[in-house]
Amino acid sequence: MDAYRGFEVGGGTLTLGTRVRALSGIPKNALGAHYLYGPDESFVLPRGQLGRTEFEHGFDMHVSFKRKLHEGVDAELFFDVFNLYNRQGTFRVDDSYAPQYSLSQGGGGGIEQNVNPISGGTYEDLIFAKAIDRDGVESQTPLGRNPNFGNTTARYAPASAQVGFRVTF
Repeated sequence: MDAYRGFEVGGGTLTLGTRVRALSGIPKNALGAHYLYGPDESFVLPRGQLGRTEFEHGFDMHVSFKRKLHEGVDAELFFDVFNLYNRQGTFRVDDSYAPQYSLSQGGGGGIEQNVNPISGGTYEDLIFAKAIDRDGVESQTPLGRNPNFGNTTARYAPASAQVGFRVTF
């Protein structure tokens, strides 16, 4: 939501403005490799089954002073502050539950691991997910889990400001 108001002051226009943003958060997923489509193409659990990231909100501020120089020519000095109270909430999480290649014993190379979705599954069911081969046949091998699964990988930008001057004609 944006709002602004202009005031006639000292031969020019003083403008005060604000922007308020509110976002519900993004769904958290458990993704795995699919034997035909590639890495992170299989929803191991139904989309959003793990909940959502936290509710995100932000507040920006704008102050400017505009003055007429000549007929059809204006000069404006402005100041903007973004993310005024420096809230840096979660923008993205690591949804890759089972990477396409798990590390082999000793940390070298990797073993390809694909997975079928767990229809109607919950977080507790993830430990029962088994690797499938290149033909889609399930094996008895449990999936190698991504140690970064569910952790924040990106945040919203911190507070910042800009000062500017423009001439319009």
